[in-house]
Amino acid sequence: VSEQADTTGDFATSVTSTPVTGAIDFTDIDLTDQPTAQITGQVVTSLGADHSTNLTSSLTLDEIAALKSGLTLLPQAGLNNGTVTWSYSIADGALDFLGENQSAKVVSTVTLDDHQGKTGTTDVTITITGKNDAPAITAETDDRSGADLLETNTELVKHGTLTVSDADATDHVTVAVDHLDIYLDGVLQTDYVGEPSSATLLN
Repeated sequence: VSEQADTTGDFATSVTSTPVTGAIDFTDIDLTDQPTAQITGQVVTSLGADHSTNLTSSLTLDEIAALKSGLTLLPQAGLNNGTVTWSYSIADGALDFLGENQSAKVVSTVTLDDHQGKTGTTDVTITITGKNDAPAITAETDDRSGADLLETNTELVKHGTLTVSDADATDHVTVAVDHLDIYLDGVLQTDYVGEPSSATLLN
């Protein structure tokens, strides 16, 4: 399963084309037994983009719960021999915390019970690969996206804040000024000298 790139907060499932499904075949030699299946255990782990750094401890309880709840078992017919069909579906927004090439793995133990004191188990393993989500810079409550200054014979100084965020939990965002436009009486000036540096504007 793969997260969608540059898509955050999406309630649509992460798999938009082929559903993630599979089947577990079972047999019971006792003809009158009618085994049923259920998920009896689940373990969630997460690795960094290097495929070795363990990020499991950074997962929140909500993230773990969402990853686990994606697996469902479809009802099987009441027969001694048959197939248990499973499917996995999770909202793409629940995977926003994964960075590029980070992964989350869900190992679910499925137990088949014949209701006569005997059981059998097998594992269903789902591996989800993260994609990069773009950072966002916004003017939130108490932020300032602009200010008016009156010209004086002293230095003009004004401070404000913008909020920077990145849905990918382990990404570290850096900020720089892309460009500066200066207008005089509503006309863009193209021949000014001395554009402030990023460090000055971000101070």
